[in-house]
Amino acid sequence: MTPRCWTPRWWAGRRPRGRSPADTGRPRGAPESLRRIVPRALVVAVLAGGTAAFLTQDKAVRVSVDGTSRTLHTFADDVGELLDAEGVTVGTRDTVAPAPATGLDDGDEVVVLRETRGTAPDPAP
Repeated sequence: MTPRCWTPRWWAGRRPRGRSPADTGRPRGAPESLRRIVPRALVVAVLAGGTAAFLTQDKAVRVSVDGTSRTLHTFADDVGELLDAEGVTVGTRDTVAPAPATGLDDGDEVVVLRETRGTAPDPAP
């Protein structure tokens, strides 16, 4: 009868084919932890940068069309772009203050007065 723990002579002293649990082939310590931390840090940085860009580009602008006033949040760069985005059509005789090519800042007010049947628009009080 052959004992259970018997190994051939040619196998004596050799390592098994699989790796031992202690030998994973990766360096220990910092490199493995950096592989986990760097992608997460990049995701956080991109999200923070996108949020900051979003918040800096958002503007609260007060728009008054024929006396009806409302406050809008917009990313428009100028008055004309804001009016186009809101669907406000401006005729050749209508008054827009400030001019459509004027840049927008947070807190600006845009006034549109329409001419009605050949009369000049009344200025806002």
